[in-house]
Amino acid sequence: MIVKILAIETLLLNVFLLALGLSYLVKRFTGFEEADKRISEAFDFFTPRFRELAFLLTSVSVLGSLYMSEILEIPACEFCWYQRILIFPLPVILGVSLFMDKDDVADYVISLAALGVPVSVYHYLVQMSQLSTGSCSTAVSCSSVQVQEFGFVTIPWMSLTLFLTVIALALLRYRKQSKAS
Repeated sequence: MIVKILAIETLLLNVFLLALGLSYLVKRFTGFEEADKRISEAFDFFTPRFRELAFLLTSVSVLGSLYMSEILEIPACEFCWYQRILIFPLPVILGVSLFMDKDDVADYVISLAALGVPVSVYHYLVQMSQLSTGSCSTAVSCSSVQVQEFGFVTIPWMSLTLFLTVIALALLRYRKQSKAS
């Protein structure tokens, strides 16, 4: 049940990322003033909430990862561990920034998330297309799919979606800073 909820959250974040990307393209390449106004309003809603939203998403991700490995006893493969190494510090960084009321964490968050994107993409490709994984351990195969919802949402897909969403939210934060100066 919890895995299904995480998969639904992933789908919702995929829709958010798609809408954000399309909105950016419409705003960037069209001269529609009304569309530009509506899109700016939507961006302005998420921008001041970057840390809170990213903290919530990364915390759910960490708890979901621990739930899958400790409660469901799904073993983490080598690529899963690389993704965890990059995800687990994010709620700590974001939580401390919220507690200390520091706004300057976007660089750190983007750096960790950007490193996670290629790892997640490669891991997803390994799982879905059976690419060779010469560096993967024999204990837990990186190509085995232990979780698959809706035909394509696997653990690496969830991880990729989280990394891209955190990057998008942090970039919206940069947008606010550049607008202010």
